[in-house]
Parts: sequence; structure tokens; C-alpha cells
Amino acid sequence: MYNVSKNTVVLGLLIFLSMVLSWLIIGNSYKLIILAFLLPMFFFWTISRSEKELITIIIIASFLPLKVNITTTNLGSISQYVCFFCFGVCFFNAFILNRKRVFNNSLTLLLISLVFLGAISTLGILGNASMFRTSFWSLMLLFAAVLFLILLDQINFQDDTEKNLYIMKWLDLILLCTCLQILIGIMVYYFPKTGDWFKFFFAASEQTGLKSTLEAGDLLRMRTISLPTEAVGEFCAMLTPYACYRVASIRRLIYAIAGLILLFGIALSGTRSGMIFSILSIFTYYVFVEKSVQIKILHLSIIVLAAVALITYGIETLPIVARSLSTYKSYLSGSEMSTILNRKFMFEGNWNFFINSLSYFGNGLVSPVAAGYLLIDFHNIYLTIIYQFGVIGSISYFALPLFLFIRLLKALKKTGEQLKHTKVFIISFLIFLINETKFEFTRKLEYVVIIWILLSIYYLHTKQFSAEINTSTSSKK
Repeated sequence: MYNVSKNTVVLGLLIFLSMVLSWLIIGNSYKLIILAFLLPMFFFWTISRSEKELITIIIIASFLPLKVNITTTNLGSISQYVCFFCFGVCFFNAFILNRKRVFNNSLTLLLISLVFLGAISTLGILGNASMFRTSFWSLMLLFAAVLFLILLDQINFQDDTEKNLYIMKWLDLILLCTCLQILIGIMVYYFPKTGDWFKFFFAASEQTGLKSTLEAGDLLRMRTISLPTEAVGEFCAMLTPYACYRVASIRRLIYAIAGLILLFGIALSGTRSGMIFSILSIFTYYVFVEKSVQIKILHLSIIVLAAVALITYGIETLPIVARSLSTYKSYLSGSEMSTILNRKFMFEGNWNFFINSLSYFGNGLVSPVAAGYLLIDFHNIYLTIIYQFGVIGSISYFALPLFLFIRLLKALKKTGEQLKHTKVFIISFLIFLINETKFEFTRKLEYVVIIWILLSIYYLHTKQFSAEINTSTSSKK
């Protein structure tokens, strides 16, 4: 007789059920067939993974938003299902094993209150089916992001050395995924027909796919698979301090290449703030973080030469660079800042709507543009959050970045490489907070998950682990 384990039997049943489900929906989208066939086996495989491995899976999945469409109906992306499942497995394990520890945490209570207030805002638009559907999906992604932060808050490391090792691995993975997306965007820029190869990463309603935004035949903004147009510049600027740190500390060619790809991505993103913040973050890092004078002089010289070469090349061949430079010329000539930044209409028209729409519990987790109230978004995350969550809900939402910033400031007491990490994360976080005064990271749901992942990793850095503490807690158990 053969010895067959229970896991093998369960896996066999899942494969059989997946084949039956695929056969039943054979007339629909091939992506739905793939979803029905592969996801159950993937979910079965992830159950036996460790929490650290699941975090790695979540990071990769967040950058590969393979959409599931039936005709024109968008059922979300496979990566979102993967993230939901991984979050659920990790949270279930944390809840069962450390129930008291989970709910005796002020951060957890703050996050749960945020989801609760988001649910109240969503229920307020229950009568509008389309708006409610969008708001409900945003609420689910918010819940998933909250679970991810709770997961990182509950995860255990042997000591700070192991924690820092995993943080660097996860940030390296995020940097690698971002660079790959930029390379794909560059390929589509020079060979537009290749944009059709990546249609399965977009909903059926997104006709443009990966094709970049054009204005009068010229490239206005580049986009990537998971980062919307304006988010490319913002996210590249957020990663620039970390890329500088890896180039200066590891001194490997791959990090230098990654840094150059980020610079090129920022140039093609067309976001002036992204360019400004990237330059500021580079000089801030080498002035206030890096201690070696030789590295400062050498790296800044190389970066300046690369930037001059890129600008010189861009003025002649990349209209997007010339357009951005014309902005600075307008500023020097005395034009109003709101006119230069193309925000005059938004500042004047949207402000009145914002004031009139103020409420205690919000107007649903959907943008006013998607709701049909405005033609252009607020272009300000703080106004958007107050509009969506209301006055009461926004207090809970804004408490999170304040909480993280205070934790990062306290982490300045660290020494050595950990102090460098803290300064790098503070620079990156400040870039995000300032840039969000003219953008909303909530516009594309995939980007929301990516931002929450990055900020959650910053929070993990502020936690302290020691071998003595872990030994004592394990002995008590």
C-alpha cells in the first residue's frame, strides 16, 4: 500500500475542482480560467509558508496586477486576490496565537477604527450602486493594507540584525520591481506597439493600456504596469534616498544601474515635483547621511554629469523634459505658481465644492471625479481624505502618518547603519507627505497597496528586537 499524506489528498481535490470550475466557465475570459485553475493550488501552497515568505509574495504580487475581466466587467486583479489571501492567513495566525497581543496594541486599535469609519462612509452611499461598488472595493483594499501593517507589527525576529536583513531584502525587491517597470515603460516609449503586450495588466475599460499619455503628439507622462502616470515620479523620488544609500554602502554595479534607471524614470515621468524632490533627496542624503567625503565628492560628481547629459539629451529628443524645464523658466519670469503648476482651475473651482461637501462621516471612499461631481480631482490627498472619510474619519487617518513620523524621529537615537536607515526613511517619508499636497496616491488601487507596503516597512524599522527579549518570551510560553 502507498502512504498518501493528507496534504497530497487535499491538493489533488483542489486540482480536480479547479479543472471542473475551468470547464464550467470555458466560454468566458481565459484569464478567469487561469484564475480558477491556478489560484486554489497557489493558496494551498501559501498556507505552509512562513510570514516572512508571505510578505515577499505580497510585494511581488502588488507589482504584477494581472486583471481578471469578463467582457467589460473588471473583477479586480489576481494580485489583489493573492494579497487578500496572504493577509488573511497571516492575520488568522496572529489572531489565534497572539489574540491579546494583537488587541492590546494602540496601533491595531487605531487601524481597526480607521476601517470602521471607512465602512460608515461607504454605507452612507448605499443607495448609489456604482459608487457603492467602488467605495466597497476601496474599503477592502484599505482593510488589506491594515492587515499588512498589523502583520508586520506582530511578526517576530530573533534580533535587530535579522530584522534589518529582511528590511533590506524587501526594499531591494521593491527597488528591483520598480526598475523593471520603468524599463518596460521606456521600451513602450520608444516602441509604442509593444504596449499591446501588457494589456492583461489593465482592465477592459482602460483602452490605452500601457501607452503613455500624449499631448499634441508628444509624450506628456510615462506610466507603468502598477504605477499611474503621476505616481511614477513620486515613487521614484521616494526610492531615490534608498538607492543612494545602497550605491554608497554596497558599491555594487547593479545598484548604480538601478539608480540611473530611477533617474531616467523620473525624467520620463513628466512630474516636476518628482524631479525636484529627487534632486533634493540626493543632495540631502550625501550632505546629512553619508559621512565619507570621498564618496560624497565622487558620487555627486557622477550624478551631476549624468543629470546634465540626460537634460542635454532630453531637450533635443524628449519633449517631456523640455516641457518641464519651461516650467522653471516661467517661474523665473514671474508667473503665478498656481498657473505654472496647472493648478489654478483646481484651486479655485474644487475648493468651493470641497467646502460645501464637508460632513462628519464622509461621502464614500470614491473620488468626486468617479462620482461625477468634478471634472478634475482635488490633486491633494489631504482634501481627498477629508472628503471621503469626513471630519471624524480623517482624524483617524491622519493620525497614522503622524504616528509613523514620531516613531521615525525617536529612531534617530539608533547608531551605526541603523541610524543611516532612519535618516533615509525620514527623507523618503517627507518627500511623500509634501508631494501628496499636489497628488493623491489613492487614485489607483494597486498603488495604494504599494505605498502601504513601503510605509509599513518603515514602521517595522522603528521596532526593536533583541535576543534576550525573545528568549524570555519563549520561556514564558
